[in-house]
Amino acid sequence: MHNDPQSSLRSLLAAVRLQHELIPFMQEMHPVEAMEFKPLPDEMLAQLRSSPDFREPEIGTPVLLMLEAEHASGGLMVVRVPGSETVFVLAPVR
Repeated sequence: MHNDPQSSLRSLLAAVRLQHELIPFMQEMHPVEAMEFKPLPDEMLAQLRSSPDFREPEIGTPVLLMLEAEHASGGLMVVRVPGSETVFVLAPVR
């Protein structure tokens, strides 16, 4: 059976919208209706992977990462889906 990454992302986004009203993205909270899954840039993924606390998300299970930085903290929700090696991040629609 062929898995369609975009269909999986739509299903995951619908589930996240049922469970959350606000989602952290970097240093701000955003309404979940104004967010969508986008590919996580390679540079950002490399930076996340360099953290000793980072674990690769399991396929189909969104993971909320809380990040600590020198001057601030923030969060990201990341996910991997069947049929894609890409890690996606839930980010504001712009």
